Amino acid sequence: MHRSRVHATLEDVAREAGVSQTTVSYVLSNSKHAQRISQATKLRIAEAAERLGYSRNSIGAALQRGYTDLVVLMAVGWDLAIGHSAVTMAITRAAGAQGLATIVDVASDDSEALLFLRRVKSLNPYGLFLLWDTVSHPLQDLMRLQESGLPIVHLMPTGVSSIPTVTADRKAGTVMAVRRLVSLGHRKIGMLTHAESVKQTAIPKIEGYRQALQEVGIREEPELFEAVGPEFDDGYEGFRRLYGRRPDITAVISVGDPPALGAIAAAQDMGLRVPQEVSIVGHAGSPEGENFRPKLTTVAAPPKAVAQRATEMLMALRRGEAQPSSTLIPMEIIERGSTGPARRN
Repeated sequence: MHRSRVHATLEDVAREAGVSQTTVSYVLSNSKHAQRISQATKLRIAEAAERLGYSRNSIGAALQRGYTDLVVLMAVGWDLAIGHSAVTMAITRAAGAQGLATIVDVASDDSEALLFLRRVKSLNPYGLFLLWDTVSHPLQDLMRLQESGLPIVHLMPTGVSSIPTVTADRKAGTVMAVRRLVSLGHRKIGMLTHAESVKQTAIPKIEGYRQALQEVGIREEPELFEAVGPEFDDGYEGFRRLYGRRPDITAVISVGDPPALGAIAAAQDMGLRVPQEVSIVGHAGSPEGENFRPKLTTVAAPPKAVAQRATEMLMALRRGEAQPSSTLIPMEIIERGSTGPARRN
């Protein structure tokens, strides 16, 4: 005889899973007490609830708590959303493992993002993740959301201590990339970067580039910088300008992977062999870099590490167990075919 799938209760789920009703309640409500319960037990409870057709009254629970189990991730700009798609996917998995559902909103520009921020509270979300890479963050709006009780974790550097951040250590990653190029004999190293006045992520990358050059006694030259946009074509045109101005460069570090791939294409169209005549390093570890020829050497933070730490921070903020802080996730160099020993000029 089949159990009724309509009238299953917490008691039924507890009996089916072989645990107490209190344990079932902790797990299905995703309360802070559930953190002490093993993943195996959580899985057993979830499977029991599914078998019995138990449906928790999530609307009633949300009304009682004042928030839902919904996490919002807002990315500003398609280039940023695409470039960080691995982090986005990792966050959906990390949040899902904690019983949270994730929706992603991609705003086309700052003004559209600001409008979304002003209505996001109506969703009563569990928390908000941000992928927003500009120096002109709407600080007042973000702080107003925080004061209303909405936990916010930024996934990009902000330069604002009151906003919690979990992001890649871009400065250390760039230092690592420059050191590697220097170890290969490169002394004239160009940089394709965003203008510091536009992108917040440009600041630590430029700082890392400068620090690494100082460490090895290489003089910084303004002519070796070329400001570019985030796309493939931006890197293509930027490399042509940079190399046209400084044909003595033997290596280039790019602000991101798409411009780095554009730089490889431009170098090849100009008759330069990569990496025999010019080495090129990207930034972010996007899948496209592995499918290019030559495969792109890049620096990246493991998406899973970013997502896990960001989710943990968001949940700690929701429970009132954390204060705003900044966490930098170490980057690693993924060495492939676009870098090699420096050519002899």
